[in-house]
Amino acid sequence: MRRSIKIATAAAISLAAVGPVSGQAARSCTELIPDLSAVGRESVAALSQQIVANAPAAVEACADDDTRLRLITALAALPESAGEARALAEELAATGNAQASNMLGAMHSNGIGGAPNDVRAAILFRQAAAAGYAPAMYNFGVTRWYGLGLPADRDDAINWLERAVAAGDPDAMSFLGLVLLTGDGIVAQRERGLDLIHSAVDAKGLRSASDAKSAYDYLASFAGSDGPGIPPHADTIEQTSRNYEAFLKLSAASGDRRFMIAELQLGPSANESREVLDRVVLPLRPEDRLAAWLTHAAVTYGDGDQGVYEQLMLYRGFLLMSPGLDIQPYIDTIAQRLGENAAADAVDGLDVNDATLVSRWQETTAECAASPLSVDAYLGCAKSEALAQLLWQRGFCPDSRQDGWTRCEEK
Repeated sequence: MRRSIKIATAAAISLAAVGPVSGQAARSCTELIPDLSAVGRESVAALSQQIVANAPAAVEACADDDTRLRLITALAALPESAGEARALAEELAATGNAQASNMLGAMHSNGIGGAPNDVRAAILFRQAAAAGYAPAMYNFGVTRWYGLGLPADRDDAINWLERAVAAGDPDAMSFLGLVLLTGDGIVAQRERGLDLIHSAVDAKGLRSASDAKSAYDYLASFAGSDGPGIPPHADTIEQTSRNYEAFLKLSAASGDRRFMIAELQLGPSANESREVLDRVVLPLRPEDRLAAWLTHAAVTYGDGDQGVYEQLMLYRGFLLMSPGLDIQPYIDTIAQRLGENAAADAVDGLDVNDATLVSRWQETTAECAASPLSVDAYLGCAKSEALAQLLWQRGFCPDSRQDGWTRCEEK
C-alpha cells in the first residue's frame, strides 16, 4: 500500500530578546539556548538564529550551567570566543561526556573555533559512538563512508549506520535508506531503503528531505525501463514525480542552497530566478547553519560553496532556457570565492567546442548506462542530461543514426 508523505510546516520558534526587557526578569540559560540534541531539518535555521541572537546574554546566563553544553554553544556563536568554546568542549569531552565529544568532533569537522581537522573529528565521533550516542554513530558512519580523517571503509560505515538506525537516529535512517535503495556498493534492498527514508522524513531528520528528493528522482529515472521498478510509497510514475517535486520544494524551503537551485527547473520567471540566485551566491552565515555545524559532520551538508558551484554548473542547461537570465555572474562569484584551485566542475568544462561537447555527452551517457544502480552512475546520468540541455541550446538535435548529435538544420 502506498504511504502518504507527511510534510510538516516549519516549527515556529520565536527569537528571544538578547537582553532582559525593562521590568522583566532576565531569561534563563535554557530559555536562551535550545537543546541541540533535537535539531531537525525544519528548525535548524530558526535555532541557529536564536543562538546567534541570544549568545551575548547567554554567555552570562549559562556560566553556571551544569552541563556546560549550552555555554559552549553560546560561546561558539561569537567569533571572538569560538576558540574558548572549543577549549571548553575539550575539557568536557575529556570527562567522558559523549554529547560533548560529538559536539567537539563537529566543531573540528566544520572549523568552529579553529582550523578544520578531519582526523581529530573522526576520533571524537568514534569515541562518542562507542559510548552509545546515536548522532555520533551516524557522524562516524558517514565519515567512514566518505573517508574523512580515516580511510574509507563502507562495511564499517554500514555497521555504524545500522547501529544508529537501531538507536533511532533519523539522519542514519535517511543516509542508509538511500544507500539501500540505490544499491551503492551493496546488495540493494529497495523497499527497506524507501521505508527508512520515509521514517526519517516523519522524524524530521536533518537530511531526510534532500535524501527523499534524491530517492524519488532516482526512481523516476527508471520509468518505463527494466530498472529497479517503483517500491511502495508511489504506485505510479506520476506519484513518484509528485513525491520528487514535493521533497525538492521542502529541501529548498529548509534553506539548502543546492535545492534552491534545483527547484528553478520547475519554471519560475526570470525575476524569481534572479531572486533565488541572489540569495544562493551569498556565503553561508552562522545564523543559517550554526545548529547543524555544532552537531553534525561537515559532510552532512553539501550546500557549501563547492556544492552550490557544482549545482549551478549542473543546472546551467535548465537555467539558460530562461529568457533574460544570465547566470554567469553567479558562477563567477562563487568560483572566485572558491579560489583558483577549485575542484572540477560537475560537468567539467562547458566552454568547449561543439565536437568536444558531443564527445563528453557520449562519455557520460556510457557511464550512466554502465551500472545504472550505482550512485556514481546516477550522477553520470545527471551530467549527461545537463550536457544534452547545452547541446539543445547550441542548436543540436539527437541523431539516432550516429548515436550522437547533429545540427538541427542538417536533419
